[in-house]
Amino acid sequence: MKITWERTVIGGETETGDFVAVVEGEVVGRIYPYLVGPKKGYYWTFQLGHGEFRKAHLSGIVDTKQEAADKVKAEFARWLEYPHEQGGGKDLPIKYWSPGSIAYSKALKDREGKD
Repeated sequence: MKITWERTVIGGETETGDFVAVVEGEVVGRIYPYLVGPKKGYYWTFQLGHGEFRKAHLSGIVDTKQEAADKVKAEFARWLEYPHEQGGGKDLPIKYWSPGSIAYSKALKDREGKD
């Protein structure tokens, strides 16, 4: 599956260098310039998954926009191979990728029952 990059639109506005990663109509990640604090560069985040999968490092700050995009791509590839019973997307139909999906909600309920 191929990631396409689209400008992030918030309140009808866009910012330079701010993009969302989209696969089959679902947002899977985001990158944008990080210009505050001692570490400047690009912030990246991967947005899918739950449970065991989310225990990994799924966001951070890197030096360049390309590095940030590569991090999102790498996490998406990892998510596609990670068992969906443990929070990944392996063999999970696209309709269940988003946080509002039945599979995602069920996983959260299962997790709440274990806490």
